[in-house]
Amino acid sequence: MSGGRYKNLEVFSPNGGYYLKAQSPDNHPGNYGWSRNFHYRMYKQSGHLCWDRRARRDEPAPLEIILSDDGFTAIHLHCPMWCPRVMLVDPEGEGLIQIGIGGPDGPPERWDGPTWISRDMTFSTKGDLWTIGSWSYFVTLQNQRHFVCRGHSGQRLIVRLTPDAQLIPEEEVDSRLLEAEEISAALSFLSEERPRLLEPRSENQATWDLDRKLSRCLTLLAAYLPLECIELLKKLEFREAGGGYSTCHALGFEVKVLLSTRPRIQTLLKRLGAQTSGLPAYDFKEEGSVLGLSRKDSSVHSLTVGQTARDILELIGSPDFIDEKFDDGCRRWSETWEYDEFAGEQWTTVQIAWDLNNKPPTISSIAPAKIDWERREERMSMFGAH
Repeated sequence: MSGGRYKNLEVFSPNGGYYLKAQSPDNHPGNYGWSRNFHYRMYKQSGHLCWDRRARRDEPAPLEIILSDDGFTAIHLHCPMWCPRVMLVDPEGEGLIQIGIGGPDGPPERWDGPTWISRDMTFSTKGDLWTIGSWSYFVTLQNQRHFVCRGHSGQRLIVRLTPDAQLIPEEEVDSRLLEAEEISAALSFLSEERPRLLEPRSENQATWDLDRKLSRCLTLLAAYLPLECIELLKKLEFREAGGGYSTCHALGFEVKVLLSTRPRIQTLLKRLGAQTSGLPAYDFKEEGSVLGLSRKDSSVHSLTVGQTARDILELIGSPDFIDEKFDDGCRRWSETWEYDEFAGEQWTTVQIAWDLNNKPPTISSIAPAKIDWERREERMSMFGAH
């Protein structure tokens, strides 16, 4: 296993006609520092080397690479010491443009090139990140190739790929064309990758990359809600939970909540007016055993104040949404669970609040929750988008 904080990358164009390798000599066993000095090589499917390029000394490392069927390359560059950048390269290996990405605080520091301000910039221990939940692609507009990166909020970076490549203001492009392209891409991904998405899960880089692409796909579908995705989403409810987990205060730290895309998928189906399979939104893990607690016949209206989380799981099954928040003012956690029920032709929701001061925690209140399914962003962002 190689060391280094930025892994070597190998990516393929959608039709497999090109592939690109990005490798750093810093990626070797025992190195836990930031990898740099990446060497890029792009090949045709036949193995013919198209171009060879070494990163400059001040160039950040590649976080993600997108390759088009006609040989254009987009590289999301990242490093904690410098601002994030996007680099575009033509099919001959000539650099077209590098764009520095700024955030809410303004333009990036120590950067005098073209700049774009992202609404989706977040700060982490790894530095500034802006591509979480994004969807990057190449598209032809007015007979000219363009690169587009749609951020989680819907804001788009658009670059015209001419020899004098330049940033294009979003308002100069017909958004309907881009929306159609993004919907088509999301539906194609679900359809083409469904066999892989439903395979028994293996914890490896290929699976994690697929998880990230699925999460980004769900972000697109949540923005546009195309009815064509309903049957595809129903099949994906059966996808296995991932290897990561979170904690649940109402159950205590000895019980883990397995991370999964199922809560997001089921929320999407409900927003589309469709019924779900009844599979548990969350799987719980305790002492090595996975508890998949599907919804039972008992109604959430049979619950009473004072019951524990284990009581609820045995009587009702898994909640449809677990929401936890930390109040900086009083330095305390709060947690609520939500249960959805399909009544007639619409979904209704009951919210359960927990008294976390009790040991074990008990229900402090049970009340109907007014849910605006058209704008239920909390559920769609649960556990974050990659």
